[in-house]
Amino acid sequence: IKKCLQKKKPTIISTGMATEFEIKTLLSFLSPNEKKRISLLHCVSEYPAQLENCNLKSIDQMRKKFRCNVGWSDHTKNPLLIFDLIENFNVNLFELHVDLDDKKGKEYKAGHCWTFSEITSLINYFKNRKKIHGTLQKKPSKSEISERLWRADPGDGLRPFKDIRKKFKK
Repeated sequence: IKKCLQKKKPTIISTGMATEFEIKTLLSFLSPNEKKRISLLHCVSEYPAQLENCNLKSIDQMRKKFRCNVGWSDHTKNPLLIFDLIENFNVNLFELHVDLDDKKGKEYKAGHCWTFSEITSLINYFKNRKKIHGTLQKKPSKSEISERLWRADPGDGLRPFKDIRKKFKK
């Protein structure tokens, strides 16, 4: 780790299977300037990691205790967990295991590797999140406008059309 830090680059350390004491001991060997370039990844070294073992609350505790950025090394392959980490735990650094052999790699079968299309979907969601959230005003979307022409009665905008509604009243 010292050799990595000599390169004056940010350094990421995964903490899978580590205790707080072990992390504290590791960081005690570093200068204050070196500590500034360290990010820790909370990790559950289980393949795949079960959700009940993820202990996400420890991320905030690690930030406070070690005074550094804390990210997530994922072995769950769960997009909702990634969403939760971003939304509720302010995580901005992720390590995802990727299968390079299109679901044929040995590690993919273990259940903790993402495919490129799964990661792309995840990234696209977060890139487009503001568009998805929309505005406060309830109105038909652009794609719904053309649908309304044949789905809603032009006279009152209700569905189904008036003549169909009359049949049901009988």
